[in-house]
Amino acid sequence: MLILAIGGIDKVTFVIGSFLIASMFFSLMRQTGRISIDTEVPSLMIALGTLMLMAKLLPLPLPHWIVKPGEPKP
Repeated sequence: MLILAIGGIDKVTFVIGSFLIASMFFSLMRQTGRISIDTEVPSLMIALGTLMLMAKLLPLPLPHWIVKPGEPKP
């Protein structure tokens, strides 16, 4: 949540922040015995791929450090 709050919402922070939130959720489920590590890791990889696809398809802005000065924002 801190990454999204401090960095704002752009393509990179959306993926990283959401992935960390999903990782926390799956880690809690594994620690309480609801899922095994054999389920956690593939689920996290699927979640990461889905988040990356969503960041590509949603109209989120590029991070400020990617856009060159004087270049129009896409």
